[in-house]
Amino acid sequence: MRASAIHFAMPCMLTLAVLTSRCACEPPLDEGELVGDGFAAVAALDARTVELSFSRAINRATVSTGAFTIKDFTVVPPASVAIESAEAQDDKTVRLGTGPLVAGTRYTLEVAGLTDAQGRALDGTLNFVASGLGGLVDVEVVIADVGTARLHESLTLLATVDDDGTFAESLVAYPVVDEGDRFVGRLSVLADAARTLDPGDDADLQLDRRPLALLLVDGLGRMASVLVTFVVPDPSANTVQVVVLPPLEIQQPDTDPLPDPPEDANPGDGLRVVRVVVNDRAARELVDPSLKVAVAADGTFDASFPRTLAMAPMGGDYEGYWETVLEVKVDPARVADGSTMETFPYFAYLVEQSVPYEGLDVAMVAPDETPVTVRLSLGNPEWVPVTFRVDVGGAYVTPSGSVRGHYPSEAIFLTGEWGEAVDALGNNCGDGFSGGENRFLKMRELAGHPGVWQRTLWLPGGRPYGWKVVRCEADEGCGPLNDLVSSAGRAFATVMKNLATDNADGALDANVGIVDPLAPATTQTGSGVRDYSSAAVYLGTGVGHEPDPSGTPDGARMFKQEVPDLVLNVAQSPVTTRVFHVGTWRDVNFDATPQEIVEGELALELNPFDYDDGFIGRYPPSREEP
Repeated sequence: MRASAIHFAMPCMLTLAVLTSRCACEPPLDEGELVGDGFAAVAALDARTVELSFSRAINRATVSTGAFTIKDFTVVPPASVAIESAEAQDDKTVRLGTGPLVAGTRYTLEVAGLTDAQGRALDGTLNFVASGLGGLVDVEVVIADVGTARLHESLTLLATVDDDGTFAESLVAYPVVDEGDRFVGRLSVLADAARTLDPGDDADLQLDRRPLALLLVDGLGRMASVLVTFVVPDPSANTVQVVVLPPLEIQQPDTDPLPDPPEDANPGDGLRVVRVVVNDRAARELVDPSLKVAVAADGTFDASFPRTLAMAPMGGDYEGYWETVLEVKVDPARVADGSTMETFPYFAYLVEQSVPYEGLDVAMVAPDETPVTVRLSLGNPEWVPVTFRVDVGGAYVTPSGSVRGHYPSEAIFLTGEWGEAVDALGNNCGDGFSGGENRFLKMRELAGHPGVWQRTLWLPGGRPYGWKVVRCEADEGCGPLNDLVSSAGRAFATVMKNLATDNADGALDANVGIVDPLAPATTQTGSGVRDYSSAAVYLGTGVGHEPDPSGTPDGARMFKQEVPDLVLNVAQSPVTTRVFHVGTWRDVNFDATPQEIVEGELALELNPFDYDDGFIGRYPPSREEP
């Protein structure tokens, strides 16, 4: 049994490392290719044996220990390896007995004085890598925390170890046994001294140095441990400890209550009345939703989805819900997991502003006439809805504050460290701090709260996420802008920043205060309260780590300061962040606006404008209510 949850990229490599004095830009030769003037291949068979093969028959009389030298040129001065024996195995093969070879080390073999059967010289130089392979080692994977392990109905060990002990490119399943005082999984692993835990050598083209890896999964195939890397260089490395995680609680599709079923005005007519509801409380994504149904006007199943039903907003206790009511024909043969035209359930999917979202669907059955309410879930029902909120209403866009928030053609975009995410309509909102390049991460200004922007995403639970916001062209995102700017770090020209009272490291200097642009007259600094209501953002005159001008804090000048990644922990319940106040943006002291940069295709280096470069900032001011 194999699992494909994790795949380890295998570098293009040679089992027998064969190199010559070719230009370093050329690829390694394929095994068996003619090398130099008669060489074919060289390989370290074990820690004290090297075998050479040739493309022409050799003169066995010229085979001697003096015809071969081996050196390690990776150290200074080069280290020599003794040649203790040299024997011709046949007309084209020579086996050398050597001093100890260090597994994984690249050696240079030089041949001088050897000839072929016609007397032609077979002199030359080849490189090879010493073998790291040993015998099979019985390895125990031990879970010491039996209490947590027993909370799982079952556990399975997945490891990159094949049945014969060799490295496997995909995870192979092994049983986990409860032994009373511990849980144990057992592997038989081929010892390999060349493998290391250092990721820096994983791309070695001459030898596979990647470590082995393992993890635990529960009965549903969900991760029950972190990924653990390990190596087995020799028989002494026969135990691996792994920490089991508590069972993952499944996030319920929707925990808010369902409205009551509708009334059946015509009992006995062979139709079930169904209320379909969509709960949009978290995202407030829907503007004009409707429902496309595989139900004909008479309630019978129709796979052509002949009707589109309008949905109406609900009020009272169900504010944020949308509903529609339809009738479907009672048919006990139609079941939730039906797979034929005669057994399919009745389907419906969401349409928003005339755009169909077939992935947001609901199945209905009608074994009898009892009215029911069914829920069409937004987002990913197995993930957690997270609502991100910021207030940019007071953010400085120009140093004087003549423009606040954003330029008219711009919107606010999320950016963060989530590889997997969807919005309410199922759009892919994955990101890796791309700086506003995913258009689906555009936030929306909250009705009735000017300057407050929010966006709800569904994210996998059980981990923390870092995030920030950026200003981007509303229709384009920040892709065109990011293509034109560069910096020593993230090249996000319009990423959120704090306003600070001093141009100093906020993590080291207690006197550095954060100016709240929504309440600049009550800023608390290390020396008391100061009024920054008439202050301007400092433009800067240097490149990075620019000295703090004398006399600050003085209430007249404010400084951009880095905002640390805003980290939120997502467990299993819906999350709504505090409303973070954006003080200013990175581009506040630029010579051109983002629009001018894009329209003029201006290449821009950010470092000259980052006088706070390298400073560690503080969390921005925030509040709970919109």
